[in-house]
Amino acid sequence: MQVQGNRTLSVSKFLRSQLPQYKRHIVNRIVDKLRSPFARKLSAAKQAELRSQNKRAVAHVNVNKPSITYFECDQPLMQRILGEMGDSVKAATHNVFMEAQETVTTLGQEVGLVF
Repeated sequence: MQVQGNRTLSVSKFLRSQLPQYKRHIVNRIVDKLRSPFARKLSAAKQAELRSQNKRAVAHVNVNKPSITYFECDQPLMQRILGEMGDSVKAATHNVFMEAQETVTTLGQEVGLVF
């Protein structure tokens, strides 16, 4: 769906574009940890923005639940919300790296490698 020439932009795609380019599985794990809290904050901010303009959100149905459709023109709002979540992003990134390190260490021991 297009609105005024803007293409849709998913929350996950936006998050992936903003994260450092680590290995794909690392970025996917970070996105998994950030997607829900980011989407909740983004939805609240978008609803507030639309209410102030007396507009309604463009919605779609996702898993039998209405969701807001975001567009490329919403990127400044998305970047602001992500900036406000800076500590959460750092914590999620740290946790994913610690989990990956633990996995490598555990698997390495199982196959006889020492890290």
